[in-house]
Amino acid sequence: MSENIHTNEKNDCCEVLTENFEALDVLDSCFELSLSLSSLEKSSLYYISGYVAFKEGYSVDIADVHGDESEFLENVSRGKLSHPIRVVRYFSIYIFVFQRL
Repeated sequence: MSENIHTNEKNDCCEVLTENFEALDVLDSCFELSLSLSSLEKSSLYYISGYVAFKEGYSVDIADVHGDESEFLENVSRGKLSHPIRVVRYFSIYIFVFQRL
């Protein structure tokens, strides 16, 4: 009787593992699609990420500032717009791409 329980647990574990591999495939495709975003999309996401970083009180490392992506932010800023931290910027890009799938 304990053998059947063990077998069922093993099958459940394998199903979860399979689902996780599918999730990893989705994440990989998000990464690949993020590389094909237009300059306008990247600039817009940079601006939005900066707003989120400002609202959440994240401090920005100057090393995280990216030239092309931050250009729009620099042009529209009157001095109070924030550059996003890298984690927030990447997260916004992946969420944006994930919504397209």
